Amino acid sequence: MKSICKRMSYAICLGLLFALSSCANLGHINSYAKSSRLCLEAHTDLGFSFSQYCTDCLPDNLTQSVQSKVADVKPADCSLYIKADSALLIFHDIILAYISGLEKLSNKDLSTINLDGMVTNLKALQGQLPGSGKFSDKQFGAAQNIVSKIVSLGLKTFQKVKLKKTITEVDSNLAVVLNYYEMALQGLQSNAALCSKNYEDFVTDEILHNAKDVGAKNLIVRDYQTYKRESDKRATAIKLYIAAIDKIKLGHHELATSKTSITSQVVTKHVIQYAQDIFSLQEQIQNLKSK
Repeated sequence: MKSICKRMSYAICLGLLFALSSCANLGHINSYAKSSRLCLEAHTDLGFSFSQYCTDCLPDNLTQSVQSKVADVKPADCSLYIKADSALLIFHDIILAYISGLEKLSNKDLSTINLDGMVTNLKALQGQLPGSGKFSDKQFGAAQNIVSKIVSLGLKTFQKVKLKKTITEVDSNLAVVLNYYEMALQGLQSNAALCSKNYEDFVTDEILHNAKDVGAKNLIVRDYQTYKRESDKRATAIKLYIAAIDKIKLGHHELATSKTSITSQVVTKHVIQYAQDIFSLQEQIQNLKSK
């Protein structure tokens, strides 16, 4: 019931913003940015990481028959996977810093964020990452450009003309950064699926190995059912999160490419819809935690 009421009140608020848009209200951008920020903050709720794949999904005690089925070989250490998590988080933090600036319509609070440190750390990671964690010079340059825009926004309070100009200038680079972020998340999604498959193969072998021990088999099955429930929740959360990132990208592009004012009724209506969609996806991710 609380969840339904929350959705209704959010929808009513967005509807009021739409009604007020003829008064040149920037509330629809605030709502889009707030929904996006809340969604981006759900990154920590995904319950999986590249380093976790390395440490937990390729355990030393896999049976020999399962080892032969595993595509990845467990490395001597998981340092590269830890670096992949670091790169993913820096891209995430740059996106979040920019979206937070849009939400506040004034960038004064961003002075507390070490943006230069983000760029330095990201540069240090370039060329050291495994598989889907790798990013190109173009993707790094796009992230660096967004950081410079965030810094420049901190010098003045947002106004409609400045806001439209900034959104337009940032959009192509934001798309590049969001595309990398989404691609890396899809790599994470693939790793999570492979992790589940490896565990399933392991359980199958363990059941066969304990074919005559009913008690041992029941314990293995019970543990697997618990694992499977958590694994399915994790897979759903990652899928919803990727869908939300796509909506964030589309909503920003709508603002950047609109031929009319960013406060026109058409733009406001579309952006509010993106805000509702992002909020709904974020809420679904949160609800998975309570199941």
